Amino acid sequence: MKYTVVTSFPVSQWELYGEKFLNSFIEYWPKEIQLLVYCDGYPLPEDIPKADNITYFDLLENDDLLEFKERNKQFNGVQDAKGVYNFYEDAIKFSHKVYAQHMAFYKAQNMESDWLIWLDADSITYEPITYELLDEAHGDKDDICPDVTFLGRKNAYATCTSYIGYYLKSDVTQVFIEDFVNYYNSDEVLALRSYADNFVF
Repeated sequence: MKYTVVTSFPVSQWELYGEKFLNSFIEYWPKEIQLLVYCDGYPLPEDIPKADNITYFDLLENDDLLEFKERNKQFNGVQDAKGVYNFYEDAIKFSHKVYAQHMAFYKAQNMESDWLIWLDADSITYEPITYELLDEAHGDKDDICPDVTFLGRKNAYATCTSYIGYYLKSDVTQVFIEDFVNYYNSDEVLALRSYADNFVF
């Protein structure tokens, strides 16, 4: 199967985790797998790695994202009267991740990929990733692919969305990604008890 990977990070966080993510991807992932990187904030760092299988995009060129952020700038995780940050109330931060996935979904379809894999940019790969491992994680021995794969959690407020696989040949998956982003386009996310993307997912 053909895979495309997507991630996103603020350029301001390049030295904290973006650099580690990209360098480990270059070292351990197959060179044929394309990585789409949606950065919020330009210009890119001078030392950002260049590779034939990595493409950088300016996430802040997405008008829907910019409009969502402008309409809802007060939902930045500091609604508390004392100004204490609350991860669960930061709709602005987590909207970046969802809009990046939505944009990459259609790019990966146009690239005729079978799967789009979202990886959080604070992830680091420590060992070689093989096609055998990816195929095993995204399909079964009968070649029946799930619509979406993710890292499940038990006894938690929401699942883990550090890793999500979208099967691009599925009509169900396309409906899902549109519903996912429309929670933000419609501001419906603000009616939920948590604005974090994993809860919305």
